[in-house]
Amino acid sequence: MLQVTPTSRNVPASAGTTTFEVSNTGSGTLNWTAAVTQGASWLAIVSGHSGTDRGTITLSYAANSEATSRTGVVTVTATGASGSPQEVTIVQSASPAYQATVRIQPASKQLYLNRTGSTEVAIDGVTNLGSFQFEIGFNGAMVQIDAPTDVQLGPFLGSTGRTTIPVGPAIDNTAGTVVYGAATFGAQQGPSGEGVLATITWTAVGEGTTTLDLGNVQVSDIAGTLIPVNVVGGEITVKKGFWADVNDDGRIDIIDIQLVCAHWNTRAGDPTYDPRYDVDNECRGDGDVDIIDIQLVASWWNRPLPSGGLGRVGSTEPLPQVTLSLRSLPNISAAFLEVWAYGAKDLGGLLFDLCSDAPLGIEAVEPGDLLLGTNNTVALLGPQSQNGGKRVTLGVFDYGVERGAWGSGAVARIRLARDQEVRLENAQAASIEGRPLQISVLGSEQSQHSQLPGTLTLHANHPNPFNTQTRVRFDLPGKGGELVSVRLCVYNVCGELVRVLLEGAYPPNTYTVAWDGRDAQGRELPSGVYLCALHALERRLLVKMSLMR
Repeated sequence: MLQVTPTSRNVPASAGTTTFEVSNTGSGTLNWTAAVTQGASWLAIVSGHSGTDRGTITLSYAANSEATSRTGVVTVTATGASGSPQEVTIVQSASPAYQATVRIQPASKQLYLNRTGSTEVAIDGVTNLGSFQFEIGFNGAMVQIDAPTDVQLGPFLGSTGRTTIPVGPAIDNTAGTVVYGAATFGAQQGPSGEGVLATITWTAVGEGTTTLDLGNVQVSDIAGTLIPVNVVGGEITVKKGFWADVNDDGRIDIIDIQLVCAHWNTRAGDPTYDPRYDVDNECRGDGDVDIIDIQLVASWWNRPLPSGGLGRVGSTEPLPQVTLSLRSLPNISAAFLEVWAYGAKDLGGLLFDLCSDAPLGIEAVEPGDLLLGTNNTVALLGPQSQNGGKRVTLGVFDYGVERGAWGSGAVARIRLARDQEVRLENAQAASIEGRPLQISVLGSEQSQHSQLPGTLTLHANHPNPFNTQTRVRFDLPGKGGELVSVRLCVYNVCGELVRVLLEGAYPPNTYTVAWDGRDAQGRELPSGVYLCALHALERRLLVKMSLMR
């Protein structure tokens, strides 16, 4: 079977040469010939007029001094063979003396297998730009565009205030094409000069080099008059790599962990954000570098790179739940806080904010006994201050060959310069393998100087009825320092368990737990009456909750 690759090529206006590869994908012998069937006045075959099975056709082309592009065709024929004849198209750009230039930048891009990266379609030398459209041809066996949102309009077209109307993208990863464009309307002039027309995010799916053949480019001014353009394509080379080896040196070591930690707490749009270190969400990232990303890379520390596949975290099982609370430890000269985890299962890392109405005077932070007891290496992140020091972000994670933390205990200990009311917010947790864990944060409503509750009480939820979220408060009596077994559950009116909100051993205090109206699998529950049950101290207390969608 006759095959010629690529089937088209964009070349610049200057004189030069280009090549095409001929191959036989069948089992028999294939004799082929090549001839210029269009554009012979400026296009010629230098070598590769004929061959058997495999060969290279080398073409030369003269400089184009005209204001319009021109197209040549070479026809390759193998008599009696499947796929014969095949035409290859050479599109030569118009003379740059007459036109703007539309180009792919960078001209050469390197991606690692199963990672993503972006290229831009840019324009320069344009005047009063009103609209554009382009097509890019690529090898879908090497790179693909996963979703329409991976093709985004650049800032240049609408930079003068005209309203933009994006068209497309039309993506065909099988054929290896993407078509995209945009028009504008408004009273303003169109932009002039240079800028980015579109940004395309590619996913690397196979090793090799693919050209990015930029063609069928149409550019007009605001009156719809075509603007001649010079077209310059690009290429992407895909190399074998592994997402946890973020510096691509063939091993996963402390440097990889440190690189992700150096970008911790950055988000898309921040000057220091780099998607290379945003490895969660099936290695596509979620727009921020957080404890999940750190724990994912740390989980591969000192392990051999997999020979095949990504080793991604892709389990669809319900996520384990861990409950967090903030505990106060009075001291004569300073205030000590501990962040406690209850019911942890293979806990690896934790990220949280400490908040107060006044600036937090944090003097020291150290890992808690729960993580230290794993015999893995434990590291701290932060503190990072926001809002004038009233919000401080902290993190702690472990890595090594041992399993993560199980059970209940302190994961972090914080020493404050003074006694002050502090809240625990925006918590995230990950297993030792970097799998996100469901979190329930116990809101303690007792300060370290308040009297502990004397009676087990389950208060009515608020608000009730509710739509998206309600909060349940309960009083847990006991002696200071002891832990009480608690189970807080939600049942439907048939008595079927739909969600465990809280389970574990907790110190006496008054707590608040939120429920979002979802079951254990994260699915929204229908409107109706539900029962919240508190099991503690050999008693069961109930309150009715009304969910209204």
